Amino acid sequence: MMFDRLYDLAFQYKKTRLWEKIGGAHIFAVKLSDDRIGYISVMMAHEGVHGLCLYIGDEGFWTFWNLWKAGGARFYDQFYLEELMELKCLQCTFESKEGLSAEEHERAKAFVRSHGIKLGGKYAYPRFGKKEPYCVPWDLQTEDEADCLCLCLSAAAWIADSLEGSGGAKLNLDEINGETKTIPMVEVKDGVHVLSQTELPQNEPPRWPEPKRYNEITAANLKKAKRQGIWQCEIVRFGEPVQGGPEDIPAFPVIVLSVEAESGWVLPTEPMMYYEKNPEELLNRMLEAFVRQGLCPEKLEVRDERTFALVNVCAEKLGILVTMKNTLPELEDARMDLLTKMDKGPEGKLAQFIRMVNMLADMNGGRLPEEIMRQMEALEAFGLLPVELVEMLDETRALTSEYNARKAGMKAIVNKSYVISVSLARGCYRHIRISGTRMLWDLHRAIIEAFGFDDDHAHAFFLDNVKWSDRESYYTERVGDGGWTTENTRLGSVGLHKGKAFKYVFDFGDEWVFQCKVLREEPGDSGEPQVIRSKGEAPSQYGEWDDEEDW
Repeated sequence: MMFDRLYDLAFQYKKTRLWEKIGGAHIFAVKLSDDRIGYISVMMAHEGVHGLCLYIGDEGFWTFWNLWKAGGARFYDQFYLEELMELKCLQCTFESKEGLSAEEHERAKAFVRSHGIKLGGKYAYPRFGKKEPYCVPWDLQTEDEADCLCLCLSAAAWIADSLEGSGGAKLNLDEINGETKTIPMVEVKDGVHVLSQTELPQNEPPRWPEPKRYNEITAANLKKAKRQGIWQCEIVRFGEPVQGGPEDIPAFPVIVLSVEAESGWVLPTEPMMYYEKNPEELLNRMLEAFVRQGLCPEKLEVRDERTFALVNVCAEKLGILVTMKNTLPELEDARMDLLTKMDKGPEGKLAQFIRMVNMLADMNGGRLPEEIMRQMEALEAFGLLPVELVEMLDETRALTSEYNARKAGMKAIVNKSYVISVSLARGCYRHIRISGTRMLWDLHRAIIEAFGFDDDHAHAFFLDNVKWSDRESYYTERVGDGGWTTENTRLGSVGLHKGKAFKYVFDFGDEWVFQCKVLREEPGDSGEPQVIRSKGEAPSQYGEWDDEEDW
């Protein structure tokens, strides 16, 4: 398993305390298994947190180099923070327990217990992740990423051992600067670490994405439009990440903010994700916004090279003058107003809106009012709806669909089946395949039989994943209030989808809590419920089960 190897090497690296021997500019390289070069930088201990970063290939190296040029270890400098968002690397950091997700904490605890390791210090837990430009730091996603990070940790531990008594002289491990041409490189040959030198990338790529083309039809319509006004423009990045889909890494969307200098009027423009990969699309959205207003700028004013690179070539073809200015007051006012509206702080307008939406949902039986839903769906279409509100919107859509079906006297029947993971504790779970035409009661019976329990107590499902919640709860008719129960509610009518998590509670006295999650959806009716995977011995229903730490 990839995490066992990662944890093993991470603890080996931690013992070397390499961060006390070299600085963040003493980078060295490792040759990866596919002959790519990885560049390794030690993360200096900041507020107790330390670790390693692995920048792969020329693309990764230049994100490191731009960060270092912007200020090195000078945290919170404006330019430093901008470069920090652009990093592309794999990371191993050592965090406190609070810095880990529940899954990461349990995984680390399991490794420590099985290997007899005693953790010391506040920042004792290894955490493995990746950083993509302008995205939220995320988990490793492939075996290849794990293998690369393993080679990084192994090379770093070997470098630390080689530094003993040499002070770095034998390794020629010096701080890099603009004159540095080569750095030490570690390669593993036949299980042995071998030291050599490798050249640093020298041909720095263009700093900012520049569109190679644009929509010629849109440009032609813009040429025919009325020339009007001086427009101040800037690429603005929102501070709240948006997740395109369950498998996507949350990223920070951008918009070209365009303001008429004389009136302060803001051009309505659609935002987008991942503009660095498709600058043409961002430019086209800006041009289309001007066409919709039936006007063409006489002049564009920008104050940064990034925006200049986006608009200049097209502007020249259209005969629009582009100038650089250090200060653009009208643009700054519009920018601050835009970001304040999306501020997620406790007093920000977005936080106030979330509190208001929660209150309205509570007053409406857990559902959002229709008008609020329409407004939120408009923001969602532009990719501007925060994760918390997307989840709330999804819940309301599922509830509304279910409510409408029931109101019409229908019980939804879907021609699909589900594979559901049901866990009782860490290392004890069953995967159950069950048809969407089955009732919740059939899932209850399948769970009870899978874990070897007697069906002699009441039970309930909590589809909002909150135990004893009143919002999406289904009880057996023995304790129900005459409404929808597990006996008369089909699985296909409760909004199940891949990734959906919910709880099943059995025996309200002993309160056995089973955590459920939909692993996948499959076409067709799968027939009788069946257990397709089983791990861990189920506890005795009437015996002792006192392992609260594993809950």
